[in-house]
Amino acid sequence: MIGIKVKIIWDKLSIRYQLTLLFLVAFIFIQASTIGLVYWFEIKERKSLALYDSNTLGLVLKHDLIKVILNPRADTFSDISFR
Repeated sequence: MIGIKVKIIWDKLSIRYQLTLLFLVAFIFIQASTIGLVYWFEIKERKSLALYDSNTLGLVLKHDLIKVILNPRADTFSDISFR
């Protein structure tokens, strides 16, 4: 029932408005797809950067722990506490 009403309205429109509407729908679809893809790639990149940063932080903390064990001076502890 609704499809018939839409077809009747569509048929009453001139070709100019039909083409304008078709291009508008295509443009909105392309823009939405592009924004979705950019969002998906950004999430993937953020996850990989978070993993890289956490690995780097882990290595730094291990290095500092070894440094404290090998040289247990008060200034070494204060240096680590400021990080």
